[in-house]
Amino acid sequence: MNVNVAEHLLEVYRGIHPSFTKMMEHMVSGPVLGLLVSSKNGNTVEELREFAGPLEPKLAHKLRPKSLRGKLGIDLARNVIQCTDLPEDGGSECDFFFNVLASLN
Repeated sequence: MNVNVAEHLLEVYRGIHPSFTKMMEHMVSGPVLGLLVSSKNGNTVEELREFAGPLEPKLAHKLRPKSLRGKLGIDLARNVIQCTDLPEDGGSECDFFFNVLASLN
């Protein structure tokens, strides 16, 4: 992932998330793996966010130590996983990773 792609993906956090620049730097620092996750009961976003744990790894370590961020998160920028906040955003994020980015190769 390059800076332009990371900026496009994370644009909604610009000016809102205190670690926006650090998040971008981290996202372009190494390989990124995009996954399309689904569930049988239709609560995919809630279930994935439950698995990921709280956004802030310090909270995840205390409140949800068995979550992904609880086990592996370092700080707000390096919190292991970027997952959609809202079910209605999942489709556009998947389109971005699996259609838009794929067409660039």
